[in-house]
Amino acid sequence: MVYLADSLALAALEILVRVEHAEFMPRFVSIEVEIPEALVSDADAGIDGMDRGEAREAGTRWLEGKASAVLRVPSVAIPRAHLYLVNPRHPDAGKLNVGNPEPFEFDPRLLRR
Repeated sequence: MVYLADSLALAALEILVRVEHAEFMPRFVSIEVEIPEALVSDADAGIDGMDRGEAREAGTRWLEGKASAVLRVPSVAIPRAHLYLVNPRHPDAGKLNVGNPEPFEFDPRLLRR
C-alpha cells in the first residue's frame, strides 16, 4: 500500500507525529500525484470510531478486495484533512499521474525535541 496526503504539509505532519528521535530522520522527497476522482472511494463513515486494529483490518479488507484503486480516509492528526491509500495491485492504479521526486527537507525548528 502507498500512503498519500492531500497536502505536503499534512504529509510532513504525518511523518513528524511518528518520529521519536529527530537525529535519525532519513532523507525525504516529495512527489506530486494527481488522482482521478473516479478512482477514489471513501472510507465508511464508521472508520472514525474504530480503534487502530479495527481500522487496519478494514484497510486490509479493502486492499485484498481490490474495491477501488484509491481509498480516501480521514487523517487522525487533522481529522478534516485526508490521506489517500493506493492499492498498487489494483488494475487502475496505473491511471494515477505521478510526478517527479523533489528533495524535501524539514525546517530544523520542527525537529527540536
